[in-house]
Amino acid sequence: MTRAPKNFPPLRAAFRRAAALTIVVIVTVVAGWADGGPPVAAAAAASVAQREYLIKAAFVFDMLKATQWPKTRSGSVVLCVLGRDPFGAAWGSIAGRPIGKSKLAVAPVQAGGNFGACDALFLSTSERARWPEIRGALGTRPILTMSEMTGFAQDGGMVGLMAIDNRLRFDVNLKAVRKAGLNIDTNALKQANMVHAQAAAVRLP
Repeated sequence: MTRAPKNFPPLRAAFRRAAALTIVVIVTVVAGWADGGPPVAAAAAASVAQREYLIKAAFVFDMLKATQWPKTRSGSVVLCVLGRDPFGAAWGSIAGRPIGKSKLAVAPVQAGGNFGACDALFLSTSERARWPEIRGALGTRPILTMSEMTGFAQDGGMVGLMAIDNRLRFDVNLKAVRKAGLNIDTNALKQANMVHAQAAAVRLP
């Protein structure tokens, strides 16, 4: 039975929030320096980072809603997070939200785990050196892989998030997605092609 997304929310909302990030960075940091000097600016920078990861968490959620798995798991869609996690409390903004008839659960996993309980896996950049090993362990399991690692989609990952000119961009490796028996909603792929995607990453052989 295929899990089909219903009423898929366009990803454009996430990108509009990302597009506003440049203005937020400039205004907040300048105000911090004007009012209180470096300590206030540091606090402002931390606030900007929190906003950034709230935006990225929203994007991850939209991508999960756009994904179809070959079998329906009862009760929840499990997003596993591996490595040093910069999202922190930002995951709380999407945990428990509905995906089809299920709800999203966000769970940290340890290195060396078998990922058997995962529907999706977000890998921190701290796992760069271990990614080839992890990729081999995952094989063709129906697990959507996402990361901020540079070149992630070109290196066998499925969805790579990037910040370019303070804007969120993403690459989709459609070959890796389909090899794992997954499908991503056509609207999401159109967004990837429109916003930023490496042609080699989305072209089928």
